[in-house]
Amino acid sequence: MNRIFFPTDFSPNSRAALPVATHLATSMNAPLEFIHTYQMPYRSETMTDSLLTAIKERCQQDMAEWLSEFTAHTELAAEGHCAYNGLAQELHQRAEVHPDSMVVMASQGASGWSEVLLGSNAVSVLHASRQPVLVVPSRSQWPMGQSIKWLYASDLNDDRNLKALAWLKSFVAQSGSELAIAHVEEGTKGDGPATEFLSFADQHFPGTERHLIVAQDVETGIYEAARRAKAHGIIVVARRHHWLRDAFKPRMSSALAYHTEYPVLVLRED
Repeated sequence: MNRIFFPTDFSPNSRAALPVATHLATSMNAPLEFIHTYQMPYRSETMTDSLLTAIKERCQQDMAEWLSEFTAHTELAAEGHCAYNGLAQELHQRAEVHPDSMVVMASQGASGWSEVLLGSNAVSVLHASRQPVLVVPSRSQWPMGQSIKWLYASDLNDDRNLKALAWLKSFVAQSGSELAIAHVEEGTKGDGPATEFLSFADQHFPGTERHLIVAQDVETGIYEAARRAKAHGIIVVARRHHWLRDAFKPRMSSALAYHTEYPVLVLRED
C-alpha cells in the first residue's frame, strides 16, 4: 500500500472517516492524500470564469485550513489537492499513477447546494473506482489504540478472484488487523453450502475464525455475523449482480453504506 486517498468536502460529516484513514495510514506507513473535486453547477457564458475562479480559490483556502488542522495533531505524511473534475474520474486517474492505493471516505458529505458545488458521493466512487474503497458511515465507532478486526463476507464465488483475495490478505497483514470470515445463506439448502464454505475457508484462510449464518436476507445476515465476530468493519468483493452493488443504488432505501454503523471495505472483482 503506497497511498490512501481521502475525498473530502470539508464538512463535519466527511470528518467521520478521518480517524479510520489516520489509523490505517499509520499502521501501513502510507501517506494520506486529501482530494476535493468541484464542477460547475450550471453554465453561463457571463458567469463561468468568475464563478469557477471563486470556487477554486475557496477550495484552495479550505484545503489549506484542513491540512493545517490535520498536520497539527499528527506526524503522518499528508498532502491535499483540489481538482476541477468529478470525484470518480479524479480517483480513476490517480489510480493509474498509484495502482497500489485505496480510498477511504465518509458515506455522506454535505447536503444541498454545498454538495453540488463542493462535493461528491460514495455511490459513484464505488461503482467506478478501480481501487479498494472503504466507506465509513458517520455513526461508526472506530476503536483507537487497539487491534482492528474485520469480517470478510464471502458469497462462495470469491475463489475466482484470486487478486482480490491476495490484496485482502496483504491488507490484513500490513495493517496488523484480525480477520474473521462469514457466509450467509438465505433459507435452508441442506449441508451443501456449509461444506463448500468450510472448504473455501480451509483453502484460502486456514485457521481463521468462521461464521455460517442463515438469514432471511444477506444484508441482515452479514450484520449478524459482524456482531457475533465482534468485528469493527466488513469486507466484501463487489461484482455485477452482487448483493452489495444493488444495496448501493441510490433508490434503495436500505442502502448499506448509509444504514449501518460498520465501515465497509469494497474490493473490486478481478
